Amino acid sequence: MRRYIVTLGMAAIWLLALGAYAAGGRVHAEMGRQGWFYYLAHDEPMLPELGSFLSDDDLWHAYYSGCLFPDWGYAAGGVNRDAGEDCHWREFLDRYFEVLRAKYPPPWDHETKRHIAFFFGAVTHDLTDLPWHFNEGANVAFENRGHLEDVKPNADLDSVCHLFTQADYGTLPGLQGTIWFPRDDLLEAFAKRGKNVPPDQLEAGRRLLSAASIGTAAFGSLAYWHNKMIYPWTHQHYEDYYYGGVQHGAALSAMCIRYWYARLQNWSCLQDMPDYSCKPPGYVAHAPCRDSSIGSALPDNNAGVEPLLDVSRDDTGNERRSLLHFTLDNVPSAAKVVSAKLWLFFAGWRDSGSEKETVIEAYAVNRTWNAGSGVTNAVNGVGGRAALDGETTWKTPWQMPGCDGPGDDRDVAPAASTPISPADRAGCWKAWDITALVQRWIDKPASNNGILLRLGTPTGEATFISSEAFKSREDDYCGGTRIEQRPMLIVRIAS
Repeated sequence: MRRYIVTLGMAAIWLLALGAYAAGGRVHAEMGRQGWFYYLAHDEPMLPELGSFLSDDDLWHAYYSGCLFPDWGYAAGGVNRDAGEDCHWREFLDRYFEVLRAKYPPPWDHETKRHIAFFFGAVTHDLTDLPWHFNEGANVAFENRGHLEDVKPNADLDSVCHLFTQADYGTLPGLQGTIWFPRDDLLEAFAKRGKNVPPDQLEAGRRLLSAASIGTAAFGSLAYWHNKMIYPWTHQHYEDYYYGGVQHGAALSAMCIRYWYARLQNWSCLQDMPDYSCKPPGYVAHAPCRDSSIGSALPDNNAGVEPLLDVSRDDTGNERRSLLHFTLDNVPSAAKVVSAKLWLFFAGWRDSGSEKETVIEAYAVNRTWNAGSGVTNAVNGVGGRAALDGETTWKTPWQMPGCDGPGDDRDVAPAASTPISPADRAGCWKAWDITALVQRWIDKPASNNGILLRLGTPTGEATFISSEAFKSREDDYCGGTRIEQRPMLIVRIAS
């Protein structure tokens, strides 16, 4: 009996420490874990040394510690709520980034990597909090959807999902009471934000988060089965809900880490992040890409917001081409480009069974164009709808239909060509090396009118994920993971 009472008492202490977690620290850590394993671990060809960055347990521990860090100020009733809230938002990440870039220029040794890994964890927590807590127009945040589906007064779904994640995925290595904070880095970042954070407050928050992580491992199962029964929708869908669930958070964390990793290297990873309409403090969507497909069979249609890009030509001569334009933000004006590659996620062959060797050429576009807002279906749309004034189509604004006027609409010769082979199944990245073209755009910014993708073989077909892609199913599940597959232009410059 005494042991039972002591156990309940310790569990109660843990629940008090846990109660202030936003989205639950274990949930954020799981989003970060999946983001790395499913996406970033395969990014080595895109961003050298990122896929292998977390190379040992010490670095994983630092990363997971960062995933928990932003809630330090809320722990156990509030150590420093003002600074705790501030470190959730973009202004803090910008100042934190400035600290790291000044103190730790690449190349990074192992100890320096710990500091960078912790920052990546904080990025994961902060960005994944947005779709967890805040609606975006018709997109209902996970927490709010859970309150609608599992109607319980005063339900703390952050803590509930923290329990679910712990029980379903287990304890993360190293997060058993030993959370690490890079104290000096954090204090400098807070100082840049004008926040008074004494070192003892930061340490108190770290200890309380550490205590909560011990409690999760030791006592999480006490409440798991009870909460699973009273929150059935939340338990069933905290992973796969399209907007804010774990799978969506993993995809979001991966694309945001790419962005910050490239900036720390003085490179640029240009990829459209979701434009969260809640407009939390300082959040500005990094959305450098606009794209659209144009087609001869639908010459007056605009497809600027369709989720798929189509490059194809059939035996009757019907053809579709795709246009992409990247704004070269974060690229210094006098940069010397070492490498610039366009990366597109291959969504598959348009007609099953018709796979054949297909070469896709990338041309510089020499005329301005408006991607437009045409869309027919947010999951499978590609053809677009009747164009509005000024929106690009097969006919406009070109000298020759299809952006086909050599020297006027586009360059005479392609900047790059890439084959798509029958062995390439849906779900792989394909790259076009456009280093010389990007250098041209940097040297003469007015010449940047984007890229035309067209077939370099008599017939063939391929579809790619567009910068507008989000869900991969019509319903509210599947994790919203397509955001990670949006087009990327990765520019590496000489130091």
